[in-house]
Amino acid sequence: MSEYGFGRYRSFGAALLLVGALASLPIARAQTSGVAPYSAPQGLPPSLKVPVLPCMTDQQSSDLKRLARYYNGAMFWIRHSTAKRDAKLASLAKYEAELNELKANYPGVGNSGLQTAVKMGLVTKESADDAEAKFTELNNRINTTINAINGLTKFLIREAEEAAGDLRDFEALLNQIKENCPPPQAEPPRIRGRPSYSLASNETHVGLFVGGAMVTGLPTASSSGFFSGNLDNNPAAWGVGGSAFIDVAHFGTSPAPFGSATISTGLVVDYFGGASLQYHGGCGGFACTGTGGLSELNYIFEVKATTPLSPGNTLNGYFGAGGATLRPTGQPTGAGGPSFLGSATAPAFRVGWGVDHQIDTNWSAGFKIGVQHTGSTEYDTTLAGERFRIDHKNEVLFGATFTYTPSITAPPPP
Repeated sequence: MSEYGFGRYRSFGAALLLVGALASLPIARAQTSGVAPYSAPQGLPPSLKVPVLPCMTDQQSSDLKRLARYYNGAMFWIRHSTAKRDAKLASLAKYEAELNELKANYPGVGNSGLQTAVKMGLVTKESADDAEAKFTELNNRINTTINAINGLTKFLIREAEEAAGDLRDFEALLNQIKENCPPPQAEPPRIRGRPSYSLASNETHVGLFVGGAMVTGLPTASSSGFFSGNLDNNPAAWGVGGSAFIDVAHFGTSPAPFGSATISTGLVVDYFGGASLQYHGGCGGFACTGTGGLSELNYIFEVKATTPLSPGNTLNGYFGAGGATLRPTGQPTGAGGPSFLGSATAPAFRVGWGVDHQIDTNWSAGFKIGVQHTGSTEYDTTLAGERFRIDHKNEVLFGATFTYTPSITAPPPP
């Protein structure tokens, strides 16, 4: 007998009478029938991911990402709300079980039947009042839970409809993009059958560079110790050059960002001129200023790694070593002082990065930026026995690049 059990019956005959009387009264029913039906959506993937297609425009990629974001958000709320609805259904089952137990222990609860049992002395008034209060509480909980379940059901149905619409729009746009894509080809298009790793030299690239340089350091001293100084400015110079590279290794074949890499080696030759120098230093213990000019010819052997960045665009990084021939002019100690004579060559080291955009099958254009360090050089001067020594030279290089890649025809099959 539960806490809501009957009081002690006065007689067995009276108990039979009571049961017969209460059986004729209407019985309050659990309200499970008020729960709106719901079935989990079918044919909806857990999430959407935007594929990488070489012919996809930035706008198309943005539209696909937006639809995928909407869809994935809807699916998140469907999963979250389904779990919440399941928990509410479990609570509803618990409340209905408690209500059924209460009605079994107190026939007629919720109507006049229980009060009849009180008048007959078959149950105490206190127990009847507790049962009626519990009956009202359980029915309120059941009603509140059913309303919550139905609210979640409406929300789930709406989210499923929106997710299905986003999925249709996503698939329609993706199919449209795929229909307009050219037939799939190996990367790059003119080389077929490239393995995921190869040491074969498949392509050559001839490039043109147009840009400039900015000198950031040029410490200079005289052999006699009379002068020691550096630049008072960061002079800029114009530059032009050319390059020739050959691919020596390939890693991967995916056109996705950073999905593959090509290693190339080659020679870069460039000339920079027009730099106007302003010296500041000490001449025999006194401050002095001077002016001059500088031109240089660089010949650097470089190693370059190139990887896809986005459809039609590549990112590259490079480093190299070689030589630089400098030809300074002017008078670092000022008017009347000795002037530079001739030129000198020193080792040079270069590192940098660049971006290229494929214009068509053979041509690409882009930009690059890098830094170069050139070792020490010495020069004769107009003063007999006196020499100028440039300890080192640091500079930043930048400019536009134009590259021509000759087409390679794949050999016919054997």
